Amino acid sequence: MRKIKKIYFYTDGVHQNASILYSDGTMFETTKDEGVSYVIKYIKQEHISIKDPKIKENVIYMSKDEFLKKININKDRNENKLQTKDKTSKQQVNTIEEYPKKHRKIKKVMLYAIICSIALTNVKLDKKGSIAKLGQIIASESNQDSNINLVKKPQEYNILEVLQSKNINAKKRKIFATLNDYLYEYNQEIGQSHKTKKAKLAHTVDEAKAQYLLFNNIGNDEVNSTFTQDEFNVDKLKEDYKKSLKQNILFHIVEVSSAYQAYIINSKKGVEFYHKYERILLAFNRVDKKNIKIKYANQFFNMLRNDFKNRNTITSYELSIREMVEAMQLMCAHQEKIHSLNKKEYKKLEKLFNDKVNEKIEKYKKYKIPVISNEDISYTDYEKSNIKKLKENDSYYTKEKDRNIAKTNIFKKHVMWQFGDNKSNSRKKLQKIKKLVKSIGTKKV
Repeated sequence: MRKIKKIYFYTDGVHQNASILYSDGTMFETTKDEGVSYVIKYIKQEHISIKDPKIKENVIYMSKDEFLKKININKDRNENKLQTKDKTSKQQVNTIEEYPKKHRKIKKVMLYAIICSIALTNVKLDKKGSIAKLGQIIASESNQDSNINLVKKPQEYNILEVLQSKNINAKKRKIFATLNDYLYEYNQEIGQSHKTKKAKLAHTVDEAKAQYLLFNNIGNDEVNSTFTQDEFNVDKLKEDYKKSLKQNILFHIVEVSSAYQAYIINSKKGVEFYHKYERILLAFNRVDKKNIKIKYANQFFNMLRNDFKNRNTITSYELSIREMVEAMQLMCAHQEKIHSLNKKEYKKLEKLFNDKVNEKIEKYKKYKIPVISNEDISYTDYEKSNIKKLKENDSYYTKEKDRNIAKTNIFKKHVMWQFGDNKSNSRKKLQKIKKLVKSIGTKKV
């Protein structure tokens, strides 16, 4: 089986293109964006991270002369150009010697421009090849060094330009990168996994922002560095949170693999807290045997009781597990062998969650927010660029009816198991659960 050996990025003077060299000596030409996808394939193939030395060695931006020298092309033999009917199509090249001769010289760009361009496809890989916070890696690298010239279109940026711009401060960049990672993970990875003809899980940018602001301790300086008064609508924050809560409850009911949602939490302790509940929920959802499901469910609720016993208040990151609690209640409340929350326990915990939301909103209302931004790229620019990218990938839905997956088979399976083999009135019970799910977004918070 042939493997990807090297990936070259170059320009023909009009379009930026890429060439993929395989281990058997064959090579083909393609577009820059398609070339980025091959960088991702190479990372997976080698089981490496984006900072591995192999990336610097084998993913290359170079001038014509450097390119020809690198692959040892005889210039005199290179008279035939590659002809492509469409700039977006690929064309096979049999040997290295057949590679096109004429390339217009491009200015050198730091190697991490290649890696950062992966943000256009938003694929994220950690050292083991699993999903990680690439957006924040991009932001970190660009803070250290950037030779990318930002090309500004009238009132419009792409997501790479936003994350790489020198014209935004580090605090703003961190928030943009975090939201970018989270929205990609949720809207594309989760959304695609549970997509039907009529519905698909998805968050709006404002819903992601609401979660970030409520699950973390964000100071006035950080808010001032990122938002203007028009962009920081505290009154709308609660409504955005309620909508995000409903989406996340639907997701946790069908969740069978970790979605790295915890990356929106910016404290290590908070991430660990989130994961300890998610691990049990995943184990619960992955098994079909009734006795094992009951075991995991009781572990979840016992841990919940222990963590919130005799509590009068909670931390911001503890608010992040609320949707898991709601999901487990919906999946377990009718199973008598599971000690799910009784009405008193549920109301007490709900009050703790609501009190924290309201406490944080009141805190944010006291913040002094600038009227205008003193930087070229605003949160509004970021929002537009992210929405544009998500729409291009069919991953941005805002209407509730388009985001309700309660009719999927996996949803029905995960809520109906609790009724056992007794199917009497099960349809009515399922409708009751659906109504409860539908009402979540209208709950008072």
